[in-house]
Amino acid sequence: MKRFNISHEYDYNLYCKGVYSAKTPLIAQICSFLNPLRQKAEQALEMKSELKLSSAYVLYFYLLSQAESIADFTLKNGDEKEAISFAGGQLSRLFTFEDFACIVKENGIVPMPSMPDPAHHHKSDCVYILENRIRLGVSQLVKGEITKERLLSEARAILSEGLGEPPEGFSLTYIDSEDSLKTLDGLTPVEFFRNYCSTDLDNYCVISTSDSKAKAAVAAQIKGGEQVVVLADTRHQVNKMLGILDTDFQDNTDVFGFDFSVSKADKLRLGIIRAESYLSLDGVAFDENGSPLRFKAQDTDGSETGADGHYTMSAKWFDEYVISAIVNKKYLD
Repeated sequence: MKRFNISHEYDYNLYCKGVYSAKTPLIAQICSFLNPLRQKAEQALEMKSELKLSSAYVLYFYLLSQAESIADFTLKNGDEKEAISFAGGQLSRLFTFEDFACIVKENGIVPMPSMPDPAHHHKSDCVYILENRIRLGVSQLVKGEITKERLLSEARAILSEGLGEPPEGFSLTYIDSEDSLKTLDGLTPVEFFRNYCSTDLDNYCVISTSDSKAKAAVAAQIKGGEQVVVLADTRHQVNKMLGILDTDFQDNTDVFGFDFSVSKADKLRLGIIRAESYLSLDGVAFDENGSPLRFKAQDTDGSETGADGHYTMSAKWFDEYVISAIVNKKYLD
């Protein structure tokens, strides 16, 4: 195996006070979308202390919306087999930027102390219980044994028991950059999002990395001081101990005696590359020609993996394994 070297230095490195430690893939997906918002809130409030936003709050409204969309489909379609199939697809699909934007614009966000994330998210928890209740509810709706209102009422009860009741208002106490103790009182979740996250989510779009503008737009957004969430397949060419994502990390042809070199389009078509996880990119280095050379990628597996929860991603790895990115449209002009 060839000797491997990679630099961990960046021309633009957005300061990060800490990383999320997500317990399940769904929680990890939500936390990745919360990362840019908490960075904006920390800056707006000039916080010295770390701010983490509640993934449980977003999860509550996401699962409730899932229950409602499945109930609506079932009542409209009326076919139990098709409704069960639809429910299975909805409950297992990837959480998307569109999901996140819809929830946050309508319901806002809250700091984690106002709705703490449960310590454990096992398959015996409320998410699993709710999934099973929805599947059973599909059959009952088709047979006319329950109403949509009753199913949603039971869904809220399950979520409130497992995740907590979403607060209508809250206070936030923190240490500012001058070491002063500050408190914000009487905030609503929507007010907190609008006043302190300074983000119009309608200005953002999902762009495929097959678009020639994608990588430059991602780098420009980081250079402009804002994190970028990307969808990638992190199963490939990764070393979690060293915190490296690089296509040159291991020569699979040399190791396994098989040529894995097929096009990215074919890898996507064959399922070799899959939409596995989101990463928040919060650093970038450029080469002498001004092209992106490497990125700093923030994971949601806690500070024990990588370099305090971060990975150095080469531009080649970005090209090969990043599927899409969420960027401000102004960087695509």
